[in-house]
Amino acid sequence: MRSYTFLEFLDLEFLKDGNGASCGVQKIEVPRLQRDYAHGRRSKNCENVANAFLNALFDVLKKKEEELHLDLIYGYQDKRVFKLIDGQQRITTLWLLYFFLYKKSQKIDKIKDKLARFVYNMRRSSKDFCEELLEMEEEFQLDKKPSETIFSVGATSGDCGDDPTVQAMVRMLDLIHKKLNGKDTESFIKRLKCISFNVINMKDFGLGEDLYIKMNARGRPLLKCEKLKAFIEDGNIKDGTKISRKILSAIDNQWSDYFFVASDPDTFDDTFDDTFDDTFDERFFNFLHYANVFFALKEEFTPKKELEEGSEKSVEDIAELLSTERAINDSYRFLKEEKNLELLDRAIMQLPKWISLKNLKIKGPEFFGKRKQNKQKKKHGKQREDEEDREEIKEGKLGRKDICHFFAFLFLIEVRGQCVDTAVVEDYLRVCQHFIENHDWNDAGDIKSFFRLLKEISQGITCTVKEGKENEFYEFLSCFELESEFNREVYALEKRKAKLIYNDGVYDEKAQGWKKILDDTSVHDYLRGYVGFLLDFSMEHGKENLEKFVQYAELTMGILDIFFKKTETKDPGLSHLSLFQRTLLCFGDYSVEATNQFFGNLYKPGLFRFRELVFKLFRKKPNDEGKPYLQRLLDTLLSLNSQKPVQKEELPKKMQDIVENYTRSQGVYLSQISCPLIERSWWEQLLLQRQELFEFINAANWGNSDRLQECGRIKFERDRKNKLQRVYLLQAKKDSEQARDLLGYAFYCHCKQYEKSEQNGEGVVRIDLDYENNKRNRQFGIKFDNKEFAVFADSKESTITLTKTLTKTKDNVEGDKEGNKQKHSFDINLGSHTDVLKEFGRVFGEMRERITIEYSQSEN
Repeated sequence: MRSYTFLEFLDLEFLKDGNGASCGVQKIEVPRLQRDYAHGRRSKNCENVANAFLNALFDVLKKKEEELHLDLIYGYQDKRVFKLIDGQQRITTLWLLYFFLYKKSQKIDKIKDKLARFVYNMRRSSKDFCEELLEMEEEFQLDKKPSETIFSVGATSGDCGDDPTVQAMVRMLDLIHKKLNGKDTESFIKRLKCISFNVINMKDFGLGEDLYIKMNARGRPLLKCEKLKAFIEDGNIKDGTKISRKILSAIDNQWSDYFFVASDPDTFDDTFDDTFDDTFDERFFNFLHYANVFFALKEEFTPKKELEEGSEKSVEDIAELLSTERAINDSYRFLKEEKNLELLDRAIMQLPKWISLKNLKIKGPEFFGKRKQNKQKKKHGKQREDEEDREEIKEGKLGRKDICHFFAFLFLIEVRGQCVDTAVVEDYLRVCQHFIENHDWNDAGDIKSFFRLLKEISQGITCTVKEGKENEFYEFLSCFELESEFNREVYALEKRKAKLIYNDGVYDEKAQGWKKILDDTSVHDYLRGYVGFLLDFSMEHGKENLEKFVQYAELTMGILDIFFKKTETKDPGLSHLSLFQRTLLCFGDYSVEATNQFFGNLYKPGLFRFRELVFKLFRKKPNDEGKPYLQRLLDTLLSLNSQKPVQKEELPKKMQDIVENYTRSQGVYLSQISCPLIERSWWEQLLLQRQELFEFINAANWGNSDRLQECGRIKFERDRKNKLQRVYLLQAKKDSEQARDLLGYAFYCHCKQYEKSEQNGEGVVRIDLDYENNKRNRQFGIKFDNKEFAVFADSKESTITLTKTLTKTKDNVEGDKEGNKQKHSFDINLGSHTDVLKEFGRVFGEMRERITIEYSQSEN
């Protein structure tokens, strides 16, 4: 039987036929069913075996022995891969030895492609490490221990750092480095040919994976959650007694069973592949990891340690505590305390029982990781919109909101246990959602503040519900004063709502009362219980009016559903956001002066900082006094339908009627509007009467539901005396090349409308060039009787300029240089009490008249 050197083995010489073909095999691997690499483990027995094997190899390299035969290597061919059955320990050590010898001799490039044919594919992390070691070999520093270099360049980050095979391979490299220190590697490389072995392809005997499985116990990757479980089971709790067998059994059985449930059974076959292992590991580990954070914070928030709240060190500590990449060490000690494990056991038992609760965010094990939806669910179901948590979720971590939802649930289990009464549970979870969802998240430090807040709120849950106290949680909330200053605004709102519900005494969710309507606003995925401005609207004689609030709340939810949430409608005149923007503008300039935002942030209800902008505009008042603009609109809608409530499907038509009434008849039938259209500024008149302007600033969001997009807005350019110079339409908060001059774009739309009208007859007027952002001499091109002109509207100079470019001829060799352009300038009145659309019509008419006269004279 022929013997092979390691390089001949990597060259697949043992598979080649008489013509030199290798049967299509491209890789040699240690497959998933194998055991971990053991030669480099730190245990005494493994280290003895590793040193004995290295000594035998180096005896040959040092010429102490003439040659070394490593006996048989077994494997079988599986399509394009040769899978090792026996001998993977020896082959892996040889692979590491060849890598280091050739690297130290600066000859790695000669065999790098051959080394790349071998991978330890027992689990994905060991496979990745083999590949990354070769990819990052240029960063390998030979004057340091390999482990130091490998850790510094990040080759063992993430899962690799927890993989025992990877750890053993790094350790073996350190042992090889030690033996090669000060040695002549050139002579050693020449002696490598003296080390050989035989290879048997089991396929030649008609044997393959069946024999393989019989020869080896079925292997299973060491999951990160298993390492954490081993850490829990390995130690004693603080009082010196061991964790009870009951709890340890529950961890291995009931807990594991909960996380083994697959959200989409069709994605799994009879074997547990990498995807299944990763999913189970991620979910189970995250459950334990973030529970440990909960218990760590619980210990910290004692009277002695609360003084550290808000310090810089405190924020750094919570960031470190939240990291899923940190080593499994004493920082996880809280999971060794039996009382904490008993709480988690109660949580696992309760989760399936409470899955139907509408306010419980944890709807199954997928909450803790790998929340992949099938295409049907993704198309029709509710998608996650919390962009601020996107990176954490993408990396297999819980987002900040979900961490707090988990904390709220654990507090509930801690205080209430397995109480079957769900009414108070729903009330508590609903209020917690309001705090979590209506917060502008800044950093990890907010999680610590939320912990303290949730700890205080959970005091309102008692173990029993006394007779006649179905509303006990709201009773507590209505009179409880927070010690924490965190999220005070939302707490004040929740306390205000709790008082209304408690004093009302109507607890039936089907009966009309404060509880029913406030619950409706709570489940609305845009409001999410953030209704302080609507409560303010409903005030009469210093007291909230329930009937008024119901009317305002239902109308507002309808407006948000129709105009602010993405729909499939393609009718921009009725259901597009711009219709609502124009309608509200009828009642006054509701924009926020600092940024002049006009609700450009369509369809991102998951982000409170975007919803908050809308709520801020909803509260806007004329000169910060009187009735807010939105309330004026709501009252107008109610007055138009005094006999019955306005249905949300009717809102587009009602809005259109308001806009048309205001712009065509100066709003004579609208008592809530005090300022006639003629008295509005020129740019407000144009925004109100040309729907294309608002549609432009909304376009970026309307066309893209996945990309994070900030508000569109109106930008004012003023001089030092605060006199308005120009106005621009922006699709985002920052200026860009896509910005359009409001006057120029509005005049372009006016000309475009004329082009399509019956007045244009046989098409004498045509838009030749669409609008562009040339800020100096042209915004669009137009043809009058086949004569081409560039149009530029300048609000600073209050002019609209028409420029005719001369064609280059023999007599006019200068062609279209600046001095050879014919310009016609027309003044436009943009002052107060001026109808701007009439000015557009007048200027347009003068343009046609000027061109007709001049060119008829030139032809004569």
